[in-house]
Amino acid sequence: MSRDIRLQYERVVGAALVLAVVLPLYFLLTGFAVTGSNGAPLPCGTTVSALGRDRSTTTDPDGACHAGAVERLHLAGGYFATSLGVALCVWLVGGARERRLNGPWDGRVPSGWITTPGQVWMLAGVLFVIFISVVRSGL
Repeated sequence: MSRDIRLQYERVVGAALVLAVVLPLYFLLTGFAVTGSNGAPLPCGTTVSALGRDRSTTTDPDGACHAGAVERLHLAGGYFATSLGVALCVWLVGGARERRLNGPWDGRVPSGWITTPGQVWMLAGVLFVIFISVVRSGL
Protein backbone atom coordinates (compact mmCIF):
# COMPACT_ATOMS: atom_id res chain seq x y z
CA MET A 1 0.00 0.00 0.00
CA SER A 2 1.36 3.41 -0.97
CA ARG A 3 1.76 6.08 1.67
CA ASP A 4 1.55 8.95 -0.83
CA ILE A 5 -1.60 10.90 -0.14
CA ARG A 6 -2.44 13.60 -2.65
CA LEU A 7 -4.86 16.21 -1.37
CA GLN A 8 -4.72 18.05 -4.71
CA TYR A 9 -4.76 21.37 -2.92
CA GLU A 10 -2.96 22.89 -5.92
CA ARG A 11 -6.24 22.73 -7.87
CA VAL A 12 -8.03 24.64 -5.14
CA VAL A 13 -5.27 27.26 -5.06
CA GLY A 14 -5.46 27.54 -8.86
CA ALA A 15 -9.23 27.99 -8.75
CA ALA A 16 -8.89 30.70 -6.08
CA LEU A 17 -6.29 32.51 -8.19
CA VAL A 18 -8.59 32.35 -11.23
CA LEU A 19 -11.38 33.83 -9.10
CA ALA A 20 -8.95 36.55 -7.96
CA VAL A 21 -8.75 37.66 -11.59
CA VAL A 22 -12.25 36.93 -12.91
CA LEU A 23 -14.39 38.40 -10.11
CA PRO A 24 -12.73 41.85 -10.07
CA LEU A 25 -12.82 42.01 -13.87
CA TYR A 26 -16.53 41.27 -13.77
CA PHE A 27 -17.18 44.21 -11.45
CA LEU A 28 -14.90 46.54 -13.42
CA LEU A 29 -16.03 45.73 -16.95
CA THR A 30 -19.79 45.16 -16.67
CA GLY A 31 -22.40 47.87 -16.74
CA PHE A 32 -24.43 48.89 -13.71
CA ALA A 33 -27.19 51.26 -12.73
CA VAL A 34 -27.78 53.44 -9.69
CA THR A 35 -30.81 55.22 -8.34
CA GLY A 36 -30.98 58.72 -9.75
CA SER A 37 -32.15 61.89 -8.01
CA ASN A 38 -35.77 61.29 -9.05
CA GLY A 39 -35.74 57.64 -7.86
CA ALA A 40 -35.54 56.16 -11.35
CA PRO A 41 -32.71 53.80 -12.30
CA LEU A 42 -29.87 55.59 -14.03
CA PRO A 43 -27.66 53.44 -16.32
CA CYS A 44 -23.98 54.23 -15.80
CA GLY A 45 -22.02 52.00 -18.16
CA THR A 46 -18.96 50.17 -16.92
CA THR A 47 -17.20 50.91 -13.66
CA VAL A 48 -14.06 51.98 -15.48
CA SER A 49 -15.87 54.53 -17.64
CA ALA A 50 -17.90 55.85 -14.68
CA LEU A 51 -14.72 56.34 -12.65
CA GLY A 52 -13.39 58.56 -15.42
CA ARG A 53 -16.36 60.91 -15.04
CA ASP A 54 -15.97 62.30 -11.54
CA ARG A 55 -18.20 65.32 -12.16
CA SER A 56 -21.93 65.62 -12.39
CA THR A 57 -23.53 65.67 -15.83
CA THR A 58 -26.93 66.72 -17.09
CA THR A 59 -28.19 63.16 -16.87
CA ASP A 60 -26.56 62.58 -13.47
CA PRO A 61 -26.57 65.89 -11.57
CA ASP A 62 -25.68 64.27 -8.22
CA GLY A 63 -22.67 62.31 -9.48
CA ALA A 64 -24.29 59.03 -8.41
CA CYS A 65 -22.58 57.05 -11.17
CA HIS A 66 -19.15 58.02 -9.88
CA ALA A 67 -20.13 57.09 -6.31
CA GLY A 68 -21.53 53.75 -7.53
CA ALA A 69 -18.35 53.11 -9.51
CA VAL A 70 -16.20 53.74 -6.43
CA GLU A 71 -18.37 51.28 -4.49
CA ARG A 72 -17.96 48.66 -7.24
CA LEU A 73 -14.21 49.30 -7.26
CA HIS A 74 -14.08 48.60 -3.53
CA LEU A 75 -16.18 45.48 -4.07
CA ALA A 76 -13.78 44.25 -6.77
CA GLY A 77 -10.82 44.88 -4.45
CA GLY A 78 -12.55 42.97 -1.67
CA TYR A 79 -13.12 39.92 -3.86
CA PHE A 80 -9.52 40.13 -5.08
CA ALA A 81 -8.16 40.21 -1.53
CA THR A 82 -10.51 37.44 -0.40
CA SER A 83 -9.54 35.13 -3.26
CA LEU A 84 -5.83 35.72 -2.66
CA GLY A 85 -6.30 35.11 1.07
CA VAL A 86 -8.11 31.83 0.42
CA ALA A 87 -5.38 30.74 -2.02
CA LEU A 88 -2.66 31.50 0.51
CA CYS A 89 -4.42 29.77 3.41
CA VAL A 90 -5.24 26.65 1.40
CA TRP A 91 -1.69 26.52 0.06
CA LEU A 92 -0.24 26.70 3.57
CA VAL A 93 -2.76 24.40 5.29
CA GLY A 94 -3.06 21.90 2.43
CA GLY A 95 0.68 21.65 1.92
CA ALA A 96 1.38 21.20 5.62
CA ARG A 97 -1.38 18.63 5.98
CA GLU A 98 -0.22 16.64 2.96
CA ARG A 99 3.36 16.56 4.27
CA ARG A 100 2.08 15.41 7.65
CA LEU A 101 -0.06 12.67 6.11
CA ASN A 102 2.87 11.46 3.99
CA GLY A 103 5.27 11.53 6.95
CA PRO A 104 6.70 8.44 8.59
CA TRP A 105 4.19 6.01 9.95
CA ASP A 106 4.95 5.27 13.55
CA GLY A 107 1.83 3.28 14.28
CA ARG A 108 -0.34 6.31 15.00
CA VAL A 109 -3.46 6.89 13.02
CA PRO A 110 -3.52 10.42 11.56
CA SER A 111 -6.44 12.61 12.53
CA GLY A 112 -9.40 12.87 10.20
CA TRP A 113 -9.02 16.63 9.60
CA ILE A 114 -8.48 17.54 5.95
CA THR A 115 -7.63 14.09 4.69
CA THR A 116 -9.54 14.09 1.37
CA PRO A 117 -9.61 16.45 -1.63
CA GLY A 118 -13.28 17.18 -0.91
CA GLN A 119 -12.40 18.45 2.54
CA VAL A 120 -9.83 20.81 0.99
CA TRP A 121 -12.56 22.26 -1.27
CA MET A 122 -14.84 22.62 1.74
CA LEU A 123 -12.07 24.40 3.65
CA ALA A 124 -11.68 26.83 0.75
CA GLY A 125 -15.43 27.47 0.64
CA VAL A 126 -15.65 28.13 4.36
CA LEU A 127 -12.62 30.42 4.22
CA PHE A 128 -14.13 32.32 1.28
CA VAL A 129 -17.38 32.92 3.16
CA ILE A 130 -15.53 34.01 6.31
CA PHE A 131 -13.08 36.28 4.49
CA ILE A 132 -15.71 37.96 2.30
CA SER A 133 -17.93 38.64 5.29
CA VAL A 134 -14.98 40.22 7.13
CA VAL A 135 -14.10 42.33 4.09
CA ARG A 136 -17.70 43.43 3.55
CA SER A 137 -18.12 44.43 7.20
CA GLY A 138 -15.02 46.62 6.92
CA LEU A 139 -12.89 45.03 9.58
